[in-house]
Amino acid sequence: MSSDSERSALAARLEHRLQSSLLLLREAVLREDLAGVAEQADEVSRRARGLAAAAGAGGVDPVREALAEWMGPGARWTELEGELTVEAIGGHEPPEVAELGEPLVRLLAVEAGGELVSWSPLRAVVRLGPG
Repeated sequence: MSSDSERSALAARLEHRLQSSLLLLREAVLREDLAGVAEQADEVSRRARGLAAAAGAGGVDPVREALAEWMGPGARWTELEGELTVEAIGGHEPPEVAELGEPLVRLLAVEAGGELVSWSPLRAVVRLGPG
């Protein structure tokens, strides 16, 4: 699959997920469920950032941002000989939207001139491109 077609497919999936989150947010607002509103607002924000990353320009920063979003606060970052390894802390639950993980990181890494070497929900290794 080409980078352009992969980007289009990923963006379409993320758009669908974002629309679903918006519907859930509207329902929480109508129910006056403040906890539900906060939760869904966070999901809308996360999915919107993922969609923007999938549609945006290349570079190493979007790869790092996608990894940080997926692996969460406190993740361990190790960079050695052009490879970046990011490991989530124990007990971290990755986002429920799988597209914000491996598909997004793989696409962004390729567009930055690198590659996704390995992926698991709690650990990723990326060979970084220049820049």
